[in-house]
Amino acid sequence: MKSTKKLLLLASVAIFSSGALFAQSLESGNKAKNNWFISIGGGANVYQGEQDDEAPFGDRIGWSGELSIGKWFSPVVGSRIQLYGGQAKGWNFAISQQGYYLGENRFKVGEDWEQLYKPSDLTWIGQPTVNPTTGETYPGDMFQQPLKHISASIDVMFNLNNLFRGYYKENAVDFIPFIGIGYMQSFAGDANPKLNGLLGKAGLRTNFNVVKNLSIFLELQADLLDKEMDGYVGNRTFDGMFSAMAGVSFAINKNFTTPVDAMSQAEIDRLNASLNDLQNEVYSLQEKTQNLERRGNVAPTVEKVIIKESGKDELYMPEYIRFPLSSSEILGDEISKLDMAVQYLKATPKSKVLLIGYADKKTGNPTLNMKLSEQRVRSVFRYLRDRGIAESRIITEWKGDREQPYRDNEWNRVVIMVER
Repeated sequence: MKSTKKLLLLASVAIFSSGALFAQSLESGNKAKNNWFISIGGGANVYQGEQDDEAPFGDRIGWSGELSIGKWFSPVVGSRIQLYGGQAKGWNFAISQQGYYLGENRFKVGEDWEQLYKPSDLTWIGQPTVNPTTGETYPGDMFQQPLKHISASIDVMFNLNNLFRGYYKENAVDFIPFIGIGYMQSFAGDANPKLNGLLGKAGLRTNFNVVKNLSIFLELQADLLDKEMDGYVGNRTFDGMFSAMAGVSFAINKNFTTPVDAMSQAEIDRLNASLNDLQNEVYSLQEKTQNLERRGNVAPTVEKVIIKESGKDELYMPEYIRFPLSSSEILGDEISKLDMAVQYLKATPKSKVLLIGYADKKTGNPTLNMKLSEQRVRSVFRYLRDRGIAESRIITEWKGDREQPYRDNEWNRVVIMVER
């Protein structure tokens, strides 16, 4: 008895601890009045005690009903209070098997065979026995213990569909496992005393969603009970009761939002490419309309050296290569500028180029920005090297956001190029 209560108490601590954790996952917009539900249903149960297996299965089926009120705290986690009751059919032998009966029950180990039976108020099964002395017929050897009961429990529920998907979606069918702890009261009957105790439970509810606020459910539930609950104490640690129920559930203020359908990776890539092209066009317009040597700039002053080869356009070293936000990818017009740098360096084989990388201060953090400025420099370095410029002619350094060469924040997503 004590070990049973200790185990159930530990189960209760685990459940309420999990409740404290999932309470922290309240979804934004899920107000106190939203996502409540109430359900009602009924079905059948089977009691599992020490000696019940000896009775025919059909004779062991009782009835049960449930009323639940609960709330979904997020698309994944919810809780409910369940009231559950009915009548189970426990069966025991007239002569106890390695155990004893509780309370003021009429059956005690060691009593004479003829003193065991009072068939007028009990239900019996098994082969009738005839007293060889008197010829009196006695009932079968197993009697029914009608276990009328009611229980209340607090359950934690998990929506597996939304858990594995990662977001809420209105489903045709929801699979919802649950665990809980509660308290059961049984009522005295013809063959068992009045008893009560803690219970632990687990099960699976399947919701078939008819419309947004109405669903039909099927529920399988297993209750772990005190071993004395049927009035007989044997060698088990627990008794059990298994239920199968069906019913209806009504949602109140169902208010989870459904995200737009997920795009394919190809669609995402196309959108990103379009955004980068648009951003590049903006950069080009800025370059054409703004004076780079504006007041407040602290960029290195670069003396532009222009050369003109026979039959070719003027060549010079570009001053900078700009990059998109949080990116080290070279795009658009910046590629043509690097091609100009390659032509210039090939035309001036004794010159070298210094690459200095930066990141804007208003994005990221110093550690990330230092890494990003290095990646930008390495992108330019690889482009020049892969097009024939010797590595010994390319000098690199990066400063992250420790220095901001331009007054306008977005202009500091840059690699500055200086001829040496």
